[in-house]
Amino acid sequence: MKLLISSLAMIAMSTSAFGADIAVDADIDITENTAGKYIATKKIAFDVTAVGDAFGGVEVVAGADDKLAVGDWNVGHAVGSASLSFGKQGNLFVEGEASAANSPLADPSMGTSLQAAWSGVSVGLAFTDIGTDVTDIASLQGSYELGLGGITASTSADYNIDTKDIAVGVGFGLEIKEQSVDTVMTYANDVWAYEGSTTLLGVTGYLNGDENDMTQNLGGSYLIGLSDTASIESKLNYDMNSEQYSPSLNLSFSF
Repeated sequence: MKLLISSLAMIAMSTSAFGADIAVDADIDITENTAGKYIATKKIAFDVTAVGDAFGGVEVVAGADDKLAVGDWNVGHAVGSASLSFGKQGNLFVEGEASAANSPLADPSMGTSLQAAWSGVSVGLAFTDIGTDVTDIASLQGSYELGLGGITASTSADYNIDTKDIAVGVGFGLEIKEQSVDTVMTYANDVWAYEGSTTLLGVTGYLNGDENDMTQNLGGSYLIGLSDTASIESKLNYDMNSEQYSPSLNLSFSF
């Protein structure tokens, strides 16, 4: 990991010599913990694109105790509309507006993975532990997204090699003049789950649940662009079962 960070730093310092581009995103998330205290998590992400469409990125996260940890990271190469990347880079599964903690939607993780993408089709192999055995594949995942004007449709699937479990997800969206309506549905562990959301005048609202409890979370967010490089987003989730509110605030800066 130290080698990855050092390599990205060397690429960044040589931007003028080799024509590479570097983007820096800084985020501060303020959330309420289980003790009812508000804590701040700081996150800085570096994304580097070098000559020949090589790219890489690393995310450094500082928690409330200010201890640093490496978050997501990746290195890869793109040729036209195709790309191949390796790293801890998230999954390919459909997702909704609510955070994972406030959503019943299936969210199969991938950990460290090898991902390939081409013209809306993405496939990935997730490794169990690359430090122990790079041939030990934990799961297979794939997705496809199609856009036609303001209409989008997506589908995804995950197969866990160890447990033999299969998860599937679909998403549909309609956007007209910065107003949108989206629906996401997933099926995993013999349970269907859904989330519906809509955005109007910069305000996004959502409702989610599953076949056993159709109304679990109600929430929304509002994004304010402070400038071309800075924004602030407020979020609020209401757990309809525990009747608890979960507010959060995100400050974002891009360079």
